[in-house]
Amino acid sequence: MAKRSGVKDDGAPMSPVLRLALISYQLGIGVLLIYGLVRLSTLEFPEMAVTIEAPPPVASLEGPPHPTLTDAFPHVRSGAVPNYEIALYGSGFVEQSEPRLNGVTRVPKTKPQPNLIQVVPLPADLVGTGVLVVDVVNPGGNVSNALSLKIDRPKQPFRLLFLTWIITYDTQLLLMVLFAGALGSLIHSVTSLADFIGNRTAITSWSWWYVSRPFLGASLALIMYAVIRGGFLAGTPADAHVVNPFGAIAVAALVGMFADKATQKLADIFDTLFTSVDKRSGKLGAPAIHKLVPSTVPVGGTTAVDVKIVGDRLADAQTVKVDGEDRAAENTGDNEVVVKIQPEEMQAAGTLTIAVVTADGTSPTANLFVSDLAITTVSLPDGQAAVDYPETTLAAAGGSGPYRWSMDAAASGLTLDKDGKVSGKPSTAGEVTLPVTVTDAVGASATREFRVQIK
Repeated sequence: MAKRSGVKDDGAPMSPVLRLALISYQLGIGVLLIYGLVRLSTLEFPEMAVTIEAPPPVASLEGPPHPTLTDAFPHVRSGAVPNYEIALYGSGFVEQSEPRLNGVTRVPKTKPQPNLIQVVPLPADLVGTGVLVVDVVNPGGNVSNALSLKIDRPKQPFRLLFLTWIITYDTQLLLMVLFAGALGSLIHSVTSLADFIGNRTAITSWSWWYVSRPFLGASLALIMYAVIRGGFLAGTPADAHVVNPFGAIAVAALVGMFADKATQKLADIFDTLFTSVDKRSGKLGAPAIHKLVPSTVPVGGTTAVDVKIVGDRLADAQTVKVDGEDRAAENTGDNEVVVKIQPEEMQAAGTLTIAVVTADGTSPTANLFVSDLAITTVSLPDGQAAVDYPETTLAAAGGSGPYRWSMDAAASGLTLDKDGKVSGKPSTAGEVTLPVTVTDAVGASATREFRVQIK
């Protein structure tokens, strides 16, 4: 088929103009990223997570004995863990004066002086950003005026070319990660472009790959940084001030350079976090059990009993769980599985749970009863066709009463009520087979066939 006029073949060799454009793009981006990283690394932030700005001083209030606050001066106390002290200046302070921060009384660091009180804020006073309100209470409930100290995160101006941003330490780390991830990916793409141009195999269709690569590296680096800071790799979330910025740059650059491996690692983390085993029964595709044949096995049995499990989607049965214990599935078919019930499981009356396990899930459980329930009536009297059958009541023993009776012999003309009474008019002469089932209160059942001669 002929090519449409004006449409270039993107599988054609890369033109010299496009090569020059891509090289210029990569070099320009690379220089900008390096410059940005250098500028970011020169920014210095204090060790404190927040800064406290002193309010402007106020004039003394008249009318003692009320204390008066004229100034509040915060400063950092050096030590293994830097912390703030706030010096409260004013008048009317006594030895029993109590400073308050945000309405909560704090113990002074030293004994209050007539015009100075020193107080150390607790970490709870400096959570987040906002305002720290300070005042002083003298004995008798005399309260001073309040001063508001602004709490904020340390900020520094960041200049990149003709733009300036005021950033925090968290933003500095974030920008370092983005720039390093883009730079690492750019190194990979520059190497690739140089190799293909040198081998004379560079083609036009790959140009967008080289253009988008730095943005992909920056995005992956940002995700990996979030994973590490969130504690999914290190084990615990990390505060910004304990993060080594050069370590963050190194990890981000490596993620950008080896984007494929980084993507696989992120996939592993996702699988670890969100792997789940769906133990629900009755799912679409999972096996289903309709009935057990027999549904009841005799208590005290001395030989193993084959129990047929009838249901759907049983062809791939891996195991059968009997009271939670795995058993081999025998004679497997799409609608039938056989499992052996061992004599030791039939030594006491009770219930065994049966479930079928396939690759698609586990079936709902079915109950297999172990019972001594039995029909004790040995035979039924003969009858005559078209004549009322002599009423006979069947008897059973064992199990848990009361009993419920049923019979599948509708064509014979005879019926069996729920109390076990046989009645009706036989419809035809000959031998009639009457399959009778008795069920006890817990669901165990026993079946017996009676043969009756109808004259």
